[in-house]
Amino acid sequence: MEVEQKIAKKHVVNIVYGESIEVRGIVCALEYDENIAVFKLADNILTIQGSGFDVKSIDVDSGVAVVTGSVSGLEYSKTKEKQGFFKRLIK
Repeated sequence: MEVEQKIAKKHVVNIVYGESIEVRGIVCALEYDENIAVFKLADNILTIQGSGFDVKSIDVDSGVAVVTGSVSGLEYSKTKEKQGFFKRLIK
């Protein structure tokens, strides 16, 4: 008998006064620094742009991440595109 593991496709994003953000339903953190945080959700990728980011907590077991800093934008995508050196250079 096979055991099928189901991942919830729902997620919740709470932004508090544009100064902190809590994401529930993450699968893993792909990248983060002071200007960007990228999280893999069950069915897509969430990219958070801003400045002064400080990742307060990432708990993959419970699927929760908390980031403080100034949030300027959110973007959903199906995959995280890696940009090559020349593509970034031409940009």
